[in-house]
Amino acid sequence: GHNGAGKTTLLRVLAGILKPTSGTAAIKGDTAVLIKPSMGLSPELTGREFIRLQSLMAGISPKDVERQIDSIIDFSELGDFIDLPVRTYSAGMQTRLSFS
Repeated sequence: GHNGAGKTTLLRVLAGILKPTSGTAAIKGDTAVLIKPSMGLSPELTGREFIRLQSLMAGISPKDVERQIDSIIDFSELGDFIDLPVRTYSAGMQTRLSFS
C-alpha cells in the first residue's frame, strides 16, 4: 500500500503494541517485533550511508558491502529515496531499509 495506508499501524495492532479502536485482532502462535532497528544511528545519514554503517557494524568488509550495495538497495525498494536522510523515511521505509 501507499504511504499513510496504515500498514505499520496494522502491524502494531497484530504485535499487540496498539489496541484496535474497533473490531478485534486474534493472533494464533508466536510473534516477534522489530522495533526501531535504526536506534542509535544519526537520522541525518542517507539510506546508502546507513547500509554501509550497519554492514560495517555487522562485521561485513567494506569491499563486500560495495559489491552487494546495489542488490541491497534493490531489495529495499527505496529507489531514489536511498540518497535522502533516513529522518525523511516513513516507519515502513525505515524498516525495509533495516531489514534489507
